[in-house]
Amino acid sequence: MKRADTIPSGQKVAILSPETTSGDLSCTVLWRKGIIRERITDIAAVVDQVTVSRPNLLVIDWPDEDSILSLVSALRAGEATRGIGIIVVSRTMTAAAEKACSRPAPT
Repeated sequence: MKRADTIPSGQKVAILSPETTSGDLSCTVLWRKGIIRERITDIAAVVDQVTVSRPNLLVIDWPDEDSILSLVSALRAGEATRGIGIIVVSRTMTAAAEKACSRPAPT
């Protein structure tokens, strides 16, 4: 596992969060020098946007569990998006949803 201060320069991170959030994630390791950030506020547009922008990592901070599960499933099903690392940040996600999100992508 890499330490946060050794993240390679030029890594691209997409952050999905509702427009109403204050961007709490921007105060984390994601704000380090050399990381290219792309903020996405429309969950319906995520698959298209990350297919084009090709981030190394997608951080999902979204309140609706069903939307998260659908998105993760769609990303894993897509040949162009299944290699993108996904982190889901949720205070209310059920154990069943966590398990569903942690299933590996089909090969």
